Amino acid sequence: MNLVKGFLKFLGGEEGEDKAMLLLLGQGFFMGVFIATYQVGAETLFISELGDELLSESFFAAGIMGVITTVIFVWFQRFIRFSILAISTSFIILVFVVGLRIAYFTIPWPYWSFVQFVMIGPASVLIILSFWGIFGRMFNLRQSKRIIGGIDTGQLSATVIAFFSIPIISSVLDSDTHDLLIAATISCFGVFFFTIWIVRVFNLDAATKVKHGEEKANTVNFLTLFKDKYLRMMCLFLAFSMAAGTFVEYTFYTAT
Repeated sequence: MNLVKGFLKFLGGEEGEDKAMLLLLGQGFFMGVFIATYQVGAETLFISELGDELLSESFFAAGIMGVITTVIFVWFQRFIRFSILAISTSFIILVFVVGLRIAYFTIPWPYWSFVQFVMIGPASVLIILSFWGIFGRMFNLRQSKRIIGGIDTGQLSATVIAFFSIPIISSVLDSDTHDLLIAATISCFGVFFFTIWIVRVFNLDAATKVKHGEEKANTVNFLTLFKDKYLRMMCLFLAFSMAAGTFVEYTFYTAT
């Protein structure tokens, strides 16, 4: 127990934050494993089954789907409680992954790997938005600034470990690449389980309740956001970063 407390203190936690941090670390661990196993499986199957066929189309479709799913997620936050949205999001991803694994077995269609590849972005984006949305509602601003690095380190560490363990698992079990979807399903169920646990223990909706008459006053449109110099610079930074990452990734897939 002292070891756990020491570890949480190392991550920036203080007295009384143990349970919240452990739950988030558990959810972050399964989220990292899910992203790694799903992404590696999708990339491997796409390259091995389709090669460079539909590569340009897949990048375009993935970008469109990523934007659409993000907009839908943000839109739903305005109308339903975040606790329900977080649980629904993780459940939908779980059902999609299970359905995709069943489809590979039951329906002989050569483009399932295309579907899986295109959904890398949307699935990752939704699960990450849900995770950080939960984080932002469990801690106040002072707490968030203190422990965000530790929580992010835990999630990234799980992702790195999962990436390194995939070739080891594949060589030991001599399993088919499609079976990585089983690992993705298990990890996605872990995310779903921890999401329900967090919602039952913590009130994620308290921070988003708006008094009658205040909603219109608190509304901020995109034009107002872009008037802020800092936000404009951040948008440009993210746009160039994503463009560079996408071009490098596309070049890698083409060469492979």
